[in-house]
Amino acid sequence: LQIWATTPVALSTGDVFLIQGPAGFSFVDSTSGGCNSHEFQTLTGSAPVVGSLQDIALTCDDVPTGFKITYSGSATIAAGARLALLIWTTNPRTSPSSFNNYWHFDHLNSEEEVLAAGFMDGYVIQPQLEDASVALTGSLQAAGSKST
Repeated sequence: LQIWATTPVALSTGDVFLIQGPAGFSFVDSTSGGCNSHEFQTLTGSAPVVGSLQDIALTCDDVPTGFKITYSGSATIAAGARLALLIWTTNPRTSPSSFNNYWHFDHLNSEEEVLAAGFMDGYVIQPQLEDASVALTGSLQAAGSKST
């Protein structure tokens, strides 16, 4: 899953991004109990990656269906910087209802005041048939026979 965002406010030490996925998504690694693998980067426009954003902490345990990113770096990231997050997620079995199929983004300062917020429609998940099986039943199973 790749998330791109441009915040209209500079990113300063102690700022937090809260990102919540649609209902049913999970960002917790089932083996370690921590967040799934992730990579957080800053980009310039549509140019290639300039460099990884350092000094971040990512937690998943206190945000329902999402995660929290806390920036502890000393450098201020200018307003308008394009941020990209690559994170692995476990999709639910089917798409959430249209009422619950939204991504929610918050940029908070260190006092947890909202600096910027946004919503985005979720994507459609194509359910897959589970535990399917095929079995030839009936007594007529020879080649050329008609059976059920």
